[in-house]
Amino acid sequence: MLLQFSVKNFLSFKDKQVFTTLANSDKTHAKDNLISFGSKKYSKINVIYGANASGKTNLCKALQFIKWFVINSNNLLENIGTTVLPFAFDERMANTPSSFELLFVKNDIKYAYSFSCTRFEVVEERLDIYEKGQPKLVFNRTNTANFEFNSYEKSLRPIVDKNTKNKLFLCTASNWNFEVTKPVVDFIINDLLIIFDYSTDLPMLIKRLKDANDYDEYKAFCLKLLSIGDFSISDFDVKITEIESIPPELGAFMQAFIAKNDMPVPQTQKLIKTELTTFHTFNNENGESKCPMNLAFESLGTQAMFNFAPVLYDILKNGRVLIVDEIDKSLHPLIVRYIVSLFADSSSNKHGAQLICNTHDTNLLDLDLLRRDEIWFTERDPQTGSTSLYPLTDYSPRKGENIENGYLVGRYGAIPFINKTVKLWE
Repeated sequence: MLLQFSVKNFLSFKDKQVFTTLANSDKTHAKDNLISFGSKKYSKINVIYGANASGKTNLCKALQFIKWFVINSNNLLENIGTTVLPFAFDERMANTPSSFELLFVKNDIKYAYSFSCTRFEVVEERLDIYEKGQPKLVFNRTNTANFEFNSYEKSLRPIVDKNTKNKLFLCTASNWNFEVTKPVVDFIINDLLIIFDYSTDLPMLIKRLKDANDYDEYKAFCLKLLSIGDFSISDFDVKITEIESIPPELGAFMQAFIAKNDMPVPQTQKLIKTELTTFHTFNNENGESKCPMNLAFESLGTQAMFNFAPVLYDILKNGRVLIVDEIDKSLHPLIVRYIVSLFADSSSNKHGAQLICNTHDTNLLDLDLLRRDEIWFTERDPQTGSTSLYPLTDYSPRKGENIENGYLVGRYGAIPFINKTVKLWE
């Protein structure tokens, strides 16, 4: 469960911006939309609004960078950069560290992990684990190579020499089997899923489901989802085949050439080919007929739903955190609303999965669906180009207020300024 996230000096975020799922004292939708941890409650759903180029996507990219860095840290050669992208519209920020912080719960234990890095090195890094409500220092890294440890000194001090300036010590320690840091890496890599569009690797997702013997359960889930969304699909079939990356004819030629020139034999890889066929059932003068159709010929919305369904299945089943950029892309507003409502429904969301998404679909700005502290905005300063992130609750809206109308008339900011005085053709 993600509790809080902050970012500073990354893409359009110049100053520190803090996003939190912590709920306030409002009792609205408290039973359906909130998760309890300790004495506090946290939201399952958060929706972010803002004009184009205001920074909504950059918030997703900041989380994606954290995930990328954790995944790739141990593979970075010593002189390879971190690929971090500092705020571009102030040249003073180019050599200023970019900062990131995550506060989350994994296996009923609360963690606080943060790091700051330039394009060349990790300058600061810290991990605290909360035991009995109080933070306990695991490690604190300052000035790139200075480390402070608490009771883990004996285990972690020898690992310091295994680390380099451009690597996260979190990942180095986990790679050397330090058990305390492994849940943090696991949460970032496996529990945070960030998607920027619905063109997922569907063949690989389906293959994983089949390998894990989850395909039948997934298929039933997907068909119910399609039925509720009125996609007129009664069934579907997936055929998976593995093919050689090199055609047999070309392979025979290569083998002969390699043997003749005494060259090493290259390792061939098998590619996964997936053919997904949908079935539409209709009634005509001959009775009921079942019409097959290749997924490629379905609408973009149907393709989007098929790509999204395995992700949604995994998130809800395992209680993970889903971050979606433009959740309304290619999907009808009522279907988007239904997907969002799944996270508030305890019968579909049994394990406390969370959804954080941005959208331009104002249909979701409805206090019958969302709490006031679940609505966020991004706004870009036209003078500096920097993004501000803030919740609707900063405006203290009334319980019965029409949030959608208030947003569209500019009451909360975060909308584009349409300059009608500019003429397209002079």
